[in-house]
Amino acid sequence: MKKILLAATMLMATNMAFASAQDCAPIQNMAENAMKFRQSGIPIDKAMQLADAVAEKDEANAGVNQLMKGMITSAYAQPVQKDEAQQSAAVKGFANAVYSSCMQESDR
Repeated sequence: MKKILLAATMLMATNMAFASAQDCAPIQNMAENAMKFRQSGIPIDKAMQLADAVAEKDEANAGVNQLMKGMITSAYAQPVQKDEAQQSAAVKGFANAVYSSCMQESDR
């Protein structure tokens, strides 16, 4: 998981030169949604289509689309948990780890 978070952090760094708590909260939300997709059994191609649909609504979302697709890829590299409690923990853990990585990037 550390390699995945490092990849997500590097992706964030290319999209956000100066992150703050205000910038990292939406990224945390994206990570949470990506892992919810994963844990609920939505196929990865459908999750990617949802990300594309958001970007199609507004060209300004192109960078966000790239970031969301990175989050989806990272989330889908994780296993689906067997029960609701484990799934909830996986969602929270992934979102918190991405937020933490984002905030560490803001300290640089």
